[in-house]
Amino acid sequence: MTGILAQLISITSHGNHLLTTGDLNVDYEKENSTFQFCNRVDFRDFKRTFPFTKPKEIVIAESPIKWFHFLKKQNYSRLRLYYQDTDDSTVSDHKLAGFVGGGGTWYIEAVKDKGSDYWTSRWDVTKPDSPDNKIWTVGYGLTA
Repeated sequence: MTGILAQLISITSHGNHLLTTGDLNVDYEKENSTFQFCNRVDFRDFKRTFPFTKPKEIVIAESPIKWFHFLKKQNYSRLRLYYQDTDDSTVSDHKLAGFVGGGGTWYIEAVKDKGSDYWTSRWDVTKPDSPDNKIWTVGYGLTA
């Protein structure tokens, strides 16, 4: 399993726990191995000021726990994993899965009474020389 998928599973399961019970370990990110190489994990929305302009990224939650609380406040009921395969008919997804970014796209689906929102991650190396190996900044963006 890739680190990206492991983190998606972790966020989805822990988010569901908080949405259901209202409780979550405050040291979740420090204790969970899927964050061990991440210096930052945040959640972003994209807003357009005017039509046909590049959208601006707005950080709506600076951590997974803050995002869970944001979802609870906005009346989301649960999180689910959603997979969209690639449209490339020449190479199967299972053959591409071993490559970075290969093998389709995984989303976190945030479910409300009337519809869902879909979030996907972007992993960037922002601190390549970090002494504690926390080289990754992960931004989850609201894509649909």
